[in-house]
Amino acid sequence: MSELLLRHQFSVLLVISIVAIVAIGFSILTLAYLVRVRRDTQRLAERVDAQQAKLQILAEGERGVGRRVVMLSQRLQKSEQTQQSAHYPASDAQFDLAEAEKLVNAGATVADLVRTCQLSPADAELLIALRRTERRI
Repeated sequence: MSELLLRHQFSVLLVISIVAIVAIGFSILTLAYLVRVRRDTQRLAERVDAQQAKLQILAEGERGVGRRVVMLSQRLQKSEQTQQSAHYPASDAQFDLAEAEKLVNAGATVADLVRTCQLSPADAELLIALRRTERRI
């Protein structure tokens, strides 16, 4: 009986040992998997941080470009306003044109129109050319 008991205890110990070895093996595999997952997670976090830094740099550059575009747009508007006011004074523009038409009909030259009506030479030439064309038609 004692031999039977010993065999039974040996079998139980053998099964317990096998279960323990299998559990230790699974634990080692799980630990190795977790280490790999942690390493991959850390790499991904580093890549995300690098991409966020690049995105931040791009966003700052975009804001700078946006400010420059607004500034240049404002400068362009001011230049256009200055140019328009220099060529065509708002209050006298209609009077000068009407006066210039009368002078052209009376036979005025480009120099006469520039001096009298303060038109640019190109505008004076255009007005005279338009009158000539109208007379032909």
